[in-house]
Amino acid sequence: MGRYVLQRILEAIPLLLLVTVVTYFLMNITPGGPLAVYLHNPKVTPARLAILAKQLGLDQPWYTRYFLWLWALMRGNWGYSYFSGLPVMQLIGERLPNTLILMGAAFIISFGCGLPLGIYVARHQYSFQDHALSFLSFFAWAMPSFFFGLILQTVFAVKLGWLPASGMWSVYHQHTLWQLLRHLILPSVVLGLGSIASWSRFIRAGILEVIKEDFIRTARAKGLTERMVFVKHALKNALLPIITIIGLDLPSFFGGAVITEQIFSWPGMGRLFLDSLNERDYPVQMAGLLIGAILLIVGNLAADLAYGFLDPRVHYD
Repeated sequence: MGRYVLQRILEAIPLLLLVTVVTYFLMNITPGGPLAVYLHNPKVTPARLAILAKQLGLDQPWYTRYFLWLWALMRGNWGYSYFSGLPVMQLIGERLPNTLILMGAAFIISFGCGLPLGIYVARHQYSFQDHALSFLSFFAWAMPSFFFGLILQTVFAVKLGWLPASGMWSVYHQHTLWQLLRHLILPSVVLGLGSIASWSRFIRAGILEVIKEDFIRTARAKGLTERMVFVKHALKNALLPIITIIGLDLPSFFGGAVITEQIFSWPGMGRLFLDSLNERDYPVQMAGLLIGAILLIVGNLAADLAYGFLDPRVHYD
């Protein structure tokens, strides 16, 4: 398995390079730029703009700046922010752990709710519960995250006062695990809502498809209990296609954090990436896009490895 993982990592390097070239090119052909905010400022003369552009390296062609950025990246230097002047690695180090905490909580909620809901509606096919949960799943799937977040803030933070409305810590209490969990509930539910809806539907469809297969009838003919047939044979095989969906959805948690962190003032990568888009801060943008691409590759690799544990027919030599 180690050889297979190494091979996949080596195959991912050209893909990451292609992603960086395309994204860097697209960012540089968009209107405006890092210095656009100064263009309508009468106190900033063209001479000062030229000096600032030279200091930031913006007077060079985009491909020259790209190769300089890539060479620095290979040496562990992700560049410096055009606006704050701080190292991009420092900005990421301050924000990325917070985003990973939010993503992890949203993933646990999504899988912990989506799996039992999918199993329940599959075992009660065409019942009232099935139709009701199906309606709620499609409704939650279509609901914008910012609207759902505002509803949760209004109900649980403003009206009931049970949970904090924003932030990661309370300024009036000591930073404890309990305080973190209380601040984490609302944004993680908002971030994981869409995945709960979609994963429960995919799990339901997978179970209903597998339960009609011949090996299920064979297991029943052997005298196994219905519970054993479902848990050991039907559920295990039904999860195989869902693993691919989960692996592909991993970057969506990172992308969804951009909106969720903005709503709940969560100090993570989402807010940093959104600010960099508004400010045309290319080094920070490239870091965010590169992390998203890495998450997509890691999600696919984790899905492939999970297949080997669930399906005995899959071998990694």
